[in-house]
Amino acid sequence: MPTVPSHGCVLAFDIVGSSKIKHIKAKEFFRNFFARCNEIMSEGYDGRTLKARAYRIKEIGDGGLCSIGYPFASLTGNPANEAVDIGKRIAQALAEEAEMLHSPTPITCGIGIALDTLIGFYPESGTKEYDIYGQALILATRYEAMRKTLFEDEKSQSILIIQEQVYLSLDPSHREGFLPVDLVEKGVVVRDDPAARKLYYQFIRAETERKEAPQLAAV
Repeated sequence: MPTVPSHGCVLAFDIVGSSKIKHIKAKEFFRNFFARCNEIMSEGYDGRTLKARAYRIKEIGDGGLCSIGYPFASLTGNPANEAVDIGKRIAQALAEEAEMLHSPTPITCGIGIALDTLIGFYPESGTKEYDIYGQALILATRYEAMRKTLFEDEKSQSILIIQEQVYLSLDPSHREGFLPVDLVEKGVVVRDDPAARKLYYQFIRAETERKEAPQLAAV
């Protein structure tokens, strides 16, 4: 696994209000959801050429972090495109798995994506387990956290928030649906990215197989 600095995307996701999920099948829901996330990230894995859809960095509470383009090479050559696709698929998996809970309110997530430096390393002592650090990891969590700053009242849909550099790295087809936020105009600063002047966001309408109950005919 590489231990030299490089650039890549990091995706951070967090389930909104996860502590309020009170259901006998809550543990099963979380287990199934994270298993599906890992399946998405592991797609296309090739240990010989070190390629994969993404690399799972860690799970944090009821969310997680993964990197795209480092340490595994991008499958398509554009980590920004792949990160956006993964974000949408994670939101879709969440909606589908949440069906078992029959929640009266939608169970959604916030997703942040940033592009910057990443560095892989092995610790000098203890378990020799590969890990990653770098500015991209920090910024992805900061952009995900902007959900609470800018969209606290929008909890009925999952939201994808991306750094301007990520947006500019997307192919035109992947830019569709994103809307800009002028941070300077709003007087908002992204923590650890004070020079940022814009970010871009998109609400994700996940499709589920839930069917409407049939209406009884009037007598």
